[in-house]
Amino acid sequence: MKTIKLACLDTQILIWGIRKEATGNQTKMIEKAEVFLQQLSTNYSAVLLPSIVIAEFLVKIPYSNHPQTISAFSKKFRIAHFDLKVASQYAKIWRERPQIETTKDPFISKRDIKADCMIIATALAHEAEVIYSHDDGLKKMAAGKIEVRQMITDTLLDYVSETS
Repeated sequence: MKTIKLACLDTQILIWGIRKEATGNQTKMIEKAEVFLQQLSTNYSAVLLPSIVIAEFLVKIPYSNHPQTISAFSKKFRIAHFDLKVASQYAKIWRERPQIETTKDPFISKRDIKADCMIIATALAHEAEVIYSHDDGLKKMAAGKIEVRQMITDTLLDYVSETS
């Protein structure tokens, strides 16, 4: 696997791999995300966590546990704050975004689109080469700006699921 200088993560991978939460047919993603998160440090130079990703992750964590959760993230990942450089990227992306908020998809809200835009802006401002996400809306908005990939793992688990 090619080593990437800086990779960025979207929230869902953390929810599967750290909180170990999944819905419906996504339960297999918990194990995949655990393996993927373990492989990050060996496969990538650095992994970026936008502060918006941390905020989304913290929503279901008791407030009293926020300091230790943030500390754990800070030890394992490079935390990227929403600063002026990111704000400028965000404004540019927001103005150029595909008009996906006008779709009738009940699962896509304007708030979600804005969060995705912030994640993309953070990745771009910090010169990440790739965002790992399973969010089709984020991928659509990032098209032509930064590569978006689904998480991959080098395990027998992938081979078995791909051949079944």
